[in-house]
Amino acid sequence: MSFAPPGHTPIPLHQDQNLSNFHADTAALHLQGFLYQAEKCRKNCGFYGNPAWHGYCSRCWIQQRQQAQPLTDGFRHHTGKLHIKPDVTEASQLLNRRDAFQSVTNYNVNSEQSTASLYQAGSVLHFSRPCLLSLARGDFSEFLKALRCLEAQPLLTRCNNFIQRMQEDETISVDKKAEEVQSFYQQITLYYPDHMSEERDRLLDNIEKLVMTRIYKSVFCLHSSQDEQKDLFLHKRIKSLSWVTPRMLQLPLAEGSQEEKNGISCSVTALIEMDSKRAPQDKLSCVSKACNYLYKSIQSCKMEPATADDLLSCLIYSTLKANPPRLWSNLEYITRFCNPKRLMAGECGYYFTNLVSIQYI
Repeated sequence: MSFAPPGHTPIPLHQDQNLSNFHADTAALHLQGFLYQAEKCRKNCGFYGNPAWHGYCSRCWIQQRQQAQPLTDGFRHHTGKLHIKPDVTEASQLLNRRDAFQSVTNYNVNSEQSTASLYQAGSVLHFSRPCLLSLARGDFSEFLKALRCLEAQPLLTRCNNFIQRMQEDETISVDKKAEEVQSFYQQITLYYPDHMSEERDRLLDNIEKLVMTRIYKSVFCLHSSQDEQKDLFLHKRIKSLSWVTPRMLQLPLAEGSQEEKNGISCSVTALIEMDSKRAPQDKLSCVSKACNYLYKSIQSCKMEPATADDLLSCLIYSTLKANPPRLWSNLEYITRFCNPKRLMAGECGYYFTNLVSIQYI
């Protein structure tokens, strides 16, 4: 997200940047002397960046954090050189590696160990193709039925063990739990080969709903985090902007028209409904519904596709009118626990990026 001070020339949108198919690379809105632009990832990987990830997409943000962690066992960042410990011989190194390998292969699933240890290569489950297809077929209720079959019991056991650990361990911070949930998602993707990407995505969506619905109270808006204070601050900030009118935001909807009433009203309802959902994908679906209502209203009023700044200005006004409950906590919850693929690209990713940017205006 970038800002331009008053007096600077706003960056115009080009014709090829219209949101004709829900996909737009940039969105600009000149509001009270500022220019907002929804940007792509700072590494130019093609996915949408997120202000909560310092402008990176989720994949690049994880890589950035991993690179920022200090190295150990001979590597030192402050010197930039490789130091070999003199008391460690090559034979002892090989012995240590052999012992480490044996400890992984002899791992006992019932013992209490960290999530990182649980997800070693030796603990990857294998399922037959019919079982994989049944798990990825139908809606969530069909998935629950397929999960009760005999061959899928190891997957059900792994999910229940993970859920129990997330619910009972109160010493883990919410950010650490988010990292472990994302690692759990990555392990689920290993069950499917590359040519079954659609089935893999459907299974991951069902696993996300199963896990997050169960651990919702253990990770959402905890007293130990600062989300509650930020919710209150953002609520007061939005309430202080209640004087903003559609004309000030240059809404493309005719003021007082039926299109404006229907679009804004339905969008406000969808944004408020977001707080009642538990699964991250369901909360994200509320954001998509809110934007789709606005998009259809703009299109029927202008008789042409909505541009990026048309949609953003209407979304800002809808958010000001709705003042959604616990908006900060809901956006952070989606950012932490949603399937990253949903936020990195596509219609949902674009809509979510715009809504996240509004809390910084």
